[in-house]
Amino acid sequence: MSVGWQLLEALRERFNARLDASVSMGLPTGIESGDYVGVGVSDPEAAGRPASAFTSSLEWAASIAPTGPFSESGEVALAAVASRSDGELNDAIEGVWAIYTQMVAVLRELWSDHDLLGVAGLWDLKPAGVELNTAQLDGQSIAYLLIRWSFQAEV
Repeated sequence: MSVGWQLLEALRERFNARLDASVSMGLPTGIESGDYVGVGVSDPEAAGRPASAFTSSLEWAASIAPTGPFSESGEVALAAVASRSDGELNDAIEGVWAIYTQMVAVLRELWSDHDLLGVAGLWDLKPAGVELNTAQLDGQSIAYLLIRWSFQAEV
C-alpha cells in the first residue's frame, strides 16, 4: 500500500544512472576513498542495526470508503558519503554537497506532474532536511550528509 519502498527503489535506479557516486540500497561495506550514496540510510553509523529507511502516514483522501483512495505523506532517508584519504575535511564536505546538488538536478530533470519517477500515485517529492556529520580518523576525512526527502502520494 505504501509508495515508500517503490520510491526508494526508483531513487536508487535513477541516481545510480546519473550521479558521480557509487549508489546502492544501504551503504556498501568497506568504504574507501570516494563518493557514495546509500538509499534508505538514516544513520550511516548504524550498519548492522535496524534504522528507519522511510516513514509515512496514510489517511482517507476524500471519502471513508474502506478501499481508499488514501493520501500518503512521508519521508525517505538517504546518506551521501564522501571519504578522502588525503585527510582534507573540506574536500569531503565539498564532496557531499556536490552529490546533493546533483540529486536535486536529477530530480528537477526527471520532474513530471504525472508518473513522477515511475512511482504510481506519487505527486510530490522535495528536500525536507539535511544534516552534516564529519570525522577525521588516521588521515581519512569523512563527511556524511543525511538527506530526508518528503513525499506525497495517492494510493
